[in-house]
Amino acid sequence: MVGEPWSRCPNHGRAEYKILPMQLGLPFIALLLCEAEHPKSTYEKIVPAVVGITCNHGHGIEYFGTGTIIDPKGLVVTSVTVVPKDARNIQIYVQGGSVLKAKTALWNEEKELVLLKIDPRKEAKDFGYLRLGDSDQIQIGMRAMTLGNAFHSIEADDQVALGEGIFSGVYVLREMLDQSKYQGRVIETTAHVNDGMDGGPLIDAQGELVGVLCLNYSLSRWLGTAVPINELKPLISEVRGWLSDQQEDFPAYVGVEVEELGGVEVRILRVFAPSPASAAGLAPGDRLVGAQGESLDSVKTLRNILSGLKVGDSLRVEVDRGGLPVRVELRLSRKSRRWI
Repeated sequence: MVGEPWSRCPNHGRAEYKILPMQLGLPFIALLLCEAEHPKSTYEKIVPAVVGITCNHGHGIEYFGTGTIIDPKGLVVTSVTVVPKDARNIQIYVQGGSVLKAKTALWNEEKELVLLKIDPRKEAKDFGYLRLGDSDQIQIGMRAMTLGNAFHSIEADDQVALGEGIFSGVYVLREMLDQSKYQGRVIETTAHVNDGMDGGPLIDAQGELVGVLCLNYSLSRWLGTAVPINELKPLISEVRGWLSDQQEDFPAYVGVEVEELGGVEVRILRVFAPSPASAAGLAPGDRLVGAQGESLDSVKTLRNILSGLKVGDSLRVEVDRGGLPVRVELRLSRKSRRWI
């Protein structure tokens, strides 16, 4: 089947799928004619949050790799292949050439997850950071990007390496290689994963973090993989507040996923639709400043409030939406197939 050649996407924000003329006797399918943004624009927004990492372990063994800042106060997500257990002299290389010290906040071998906390800086300026995406929404053929400290590029040149491709598979990885023992669900990508990019971000077309790049791969497919971010969110929540009442069981259902930023504010990451939250007009990016007349500065406080409510109760929420105060009232429902 032969289709028309590449053309400008008319709808500005959706991918257009077309088939290109025969090449080398085989039809070549163009999956990504356009996406929400040009790769260069996405790259420029993401790159301040991507860091190089070096550390020492044992008798002078040096490790290096990539990490992603996921909180304005300097919380970094990376891999155990970058920062082994009991690593010393952990250094973070941020955009602009600064080198900062960090300490391990969480180390989980099963999911190959490491969380680092950058030591507080004298200046009060927040770090650039990436939002956590929803890896369950990944579909094969969607655009994917990988970024990282390929061959020490961040340390040596202050340059974050970029790879672009598609999501090429979602499956359970059962191999165990010398450099990575991770077994479990992975997202596969055709975007390159070079030496030093492990621990770095796998990015979707919206510029959100949907996976942490892994050194393990399928010996039958030979493509890069990442641990889905939804697999890691419960672990991340042990260090930084996070809540999804679609994944947790509360007496009543709201339909939101929220994150705690800097230990001082709670923001909505996503609103599930249909749900009481979507019906009430809550939106991603809304800052929750109060609930049931109580000041809201942590996910723990929100969790306590939700635990005390039941189906049919009203949840009164105060929201900061781009600097404008908004009051919202939600009628809580039972979580059922209607909502999920």
